[in-house]
Order: sequence, then structure tokens, then C-alpha cells
Amino acid sequence: TGYDLLFNGKVYSTDLCTQRINGLTAGTNYNYAVRSKNSGGISAYGPTKTVVTIPAQPANVSVSAKIDSVTVSWGAVKGAVSYDLKFNNVIYNTTGTSRTITGLKEGTGYGYCVCAKNGSGSGQYTALRTAWTSVRPPAAPTGVKAVATHNSVKVSWNASAGATGYDLLFNNKLYGGTG
Repeated sequence: TGYDLLFNGKVYSTDLCTQRINGLTAGTNYNYAVRSKNSGGISAYGPTKTVVTIPAQPANVSVSAKIDSVTVSWGAVKGAVSYDLKFNNVIYNTTGTSRTITGLKEGTGYGYCVCAKNGSGSGQYTALRTAWTSVRPPAAPTGVKAVATHNSVKVSWNASAGATGYDLLFNNKLYGGTG
């Protein structure tokens, strides 16, 4: 007619075959056992079992980007045995706290988020963020030449593909501007 659930040292009595216990710590092992009772008495507890709560969200997520790769890193999560990094809608499972994705296009944004996992399941993914690969620096200008007058010099050069601006070092003085 009823049951006692011994959960982490505390007894919960119920007449149902289920009991929810709230307020637990993520990624933590808890021991439990169940016994039956009726007007004739109480049975012995069944075998003690262990359940582990799913891990919390990873924190301290950071990105390091290069021209053709991105490394996503995060802090270790208590109780996690592995992590899923969702990067550009592809899931990469890893047991470490970072993952490098290579073969990417330069100057491109890629969505990513990460979750911790254990034998009980997957925790929540972090918020979706965007990682941007770096842009390759342009080549030095070619065709550099100077035309002088009695009181000035005009320096010119050919445009470099991908350049958004130019700096001119003239007589140890730096001049900034655009082509």
C-alpha cells in the first residue's frame, strides 16, 4: 500500500511508484533504495543503487581564431565525462575541455555552443555564439615609386588585393591613409 524511498540518507514515503526529488546538485552521485510496506509490515530495502544528475552548462567559454581554424575552450564541469561542441550544426564529441575545428574559410562566422554529458544524459547547451575566422593580411604593395618636385614628393603604388588601408613610412615618419 506504500513505499519508502531512501534517497541520499533521507526517507521519502509515498503510495505511488514514483517520487521526484528536487534541489539536487548537477553532476553529483546520489544513492537510493526502495522498500514496500502494507498493514502486515515493512520489507527490507532492495539493493542500493546510484544515480548521477546530468551535468551543468559549461562556463568560461572562449574562442581563439586563426585564418582557417577556430579553437573553442570551456571550463571543466563537475560530473561530466564528455562534451558535445555543436559547431556550424555539426556535433563534435570530446573528453577534453577544448576542440579545434580546421579547414574553415577565412573571414567567416560560424555558430557554436557546447554542453556537458555523463551517463545520465546531456546538460543544456550554452547560448549560441558566433566565432569569426581571421582575415589573411594583404601582400605588400608593388610598383612603389616616388616623383619629387623642389618641395614635395608624391609616393604611389599598385593596390594590394584585400587591402583596406595603407601606411607610408617616409623619412622615418609614419603616414596613414587609404589608397
